[in-house]
Amino acid sequence: MSATILLAARDDTERAVLEGVNATRDLKVMRRCADLTDLMAGAAAGVGQLAIIDADFVALDIDMLMRVMVEGCVVIMIGDAYSHPELVAAARDAGTLVAQDVPEALSLASQWANRSESEQLASSAEDRAGRVIAVWGPAGAPGRTTLAIEIAASLARRNHKTLLIDADSYGGMVAPAMGLLDETPGIIAASRLAAQGRLTPASLVENSLLVHETLRVLVGIPRAERWIELPATALDQVWKQARRSSDYTVIDCGFNLERDEELMFDSRAPQRNAATLSALENADTVAVVGSADPLGIPRFVKGVDELKETVNKPIIPFITRVRDSVAGKGARASVREVLARFAGLNEAMIIPDDRDGFDAALLNGKTLADVAPQSPALKEIERGVEGLRRKTAAVTQQ
Repeated sequence: MSATILLAARDDTERAVLEGVNATRDLKVMRRCADLTDLMAGAAAGVGQLAIIDADFVALDIDMLMRVMVEGCVVIMIGDAYSHPELVAAARDAGTLVAQDVPEALSLASQWANRSESEQLASSAEDRAGRVIAVWGPAGAPGRTTLAIEIAASLARRNHKTLLIDADSYGGMVAPAMGLLDETPGIIAASRLAAQGRLTPASLVENSLLVHETLRVLVGIPRAERWIELPATALDQVWKQARRSSDYTVIDCGFNLERDEELMFDSRAPQRNAATLSALENADTVAVVGSADPLGIPRFVKGVDELKETVNKPIIPFITRVRDSVAGKGARASVREVLARFAGLNEAMIIPDDRDGFDAALLNGKTLADVAPQSPALKEIERGVEGLRRKTAAVTQQ
């Protein structure tokens, strides 16, 4: 397999790389970049899989390296720790491959090309039939995270090996809700490995937290401004490896489905909603969450329309916080009637508002089954999970 390269170097370093590449069969320089603008244009256009960059190339900094990585390039920086201590340290922390000289850089590039080929062959032979369920809902905090946790926990209780991934790029709350330490954002670590072509089912598991024998959690970003570290090109590989590592992967998504970046920029730009869009596009089924109140139901109906315009996936609706005091007398029947009339949804999971049960679960970092096993809300969620299992199985068997 031949790996394509963007080369950003000067004089002797550039000549040495070109000579080394010409002596191999697995590497090919596609563009010799004149400046940083040229480098970014090549990365945005997808010209190279690898970017070999000299630390002395113009005014290079860690922000530029990250921007190249976000575009889907694996970055190999040639830099001496003595000459560029801060840049080399920051580059390594960000997941960039660092080489002290040209021979080491070419060795890393060849290893990446050969590893990519072997992993692709292994992938085609060893892919698991793991299934992916995305949990999405419109703005207004309808309970996406709570439901994602309950769905994942329910699948795990059925002895399915389950991975719960927090992919909310606006600030995920899975770890705090489950009483987990979130200092280590596993999804960022997994994305970096994927960008380098080094993510495997084993390394994905290593970066997740064990909650139960059959349940693991990949912690989300700790601060909203770190969304840029979740490029779609890397996340597509994260979902793929998740399928291979688990029977079920449950992804807690953000609310926003906009693709404004495509309208505002001529070249590919970082997408704030890339994590959500990538998760939905790679999911087998989508659990769509809405809340049963005068604001939540209209948002849900509009959200379902927007979701259908964005991806064509089977969905199962979950309506939370159903209570007569805000939805009117006979709330369950009223909600079903509205959904059938305005959203064309004849079946939905109508989850009673068990505020005491959910509050106890949140307070203790537990699931509803742990603190309120007789909760009527839990019974409806379990029914919904069984529906998700059947629908997901039908999709993956087609």
